[in-house]
Amino acid sequence: MKTGANNKAVRYEKIVTDGFKAFLGSRGYEKEGIRFRCTAKSEETIALFSHGGSGAYVISYLLNLPFPYVCSVMPYHFASVTAIELPQKYGEFVRPRLILFNDVSHLVGSSILTEG
Repeated sequence: MKTGANNKAVRYEKIVTDGFKAFLGSRGYEKEGIRFRCTAKSEETIALFSHGGSGAYVISYLLNLPFPYVCSVMPYHFASVTAIELPQKYGEFVRPRLILFNDVSHLVGSSILTEG
């Protein structure tokens, strides 16, 4: 039995990563090994909104980190903002860069930060 097989987040790993892979491909980024090839010219800014498990899968996929590592070492608040930059270099390999992680400054003074 696969470790964590009873965990819903683990059961949905393939669904989330396959869906995100297709989404990135439609935006001009194809993953090859641990890098991404920029296959289209675009000036888009993309915003994704997700819950903990799917967000952690996206982070692990983009940054090439194991999902359990992201969950245990990089926990983040559900209402936080994370920004990952994918450079626009048509035809070249690019690496995603984490430029903001778990920012909750918009919640300062809110009871959300102290709940739970």
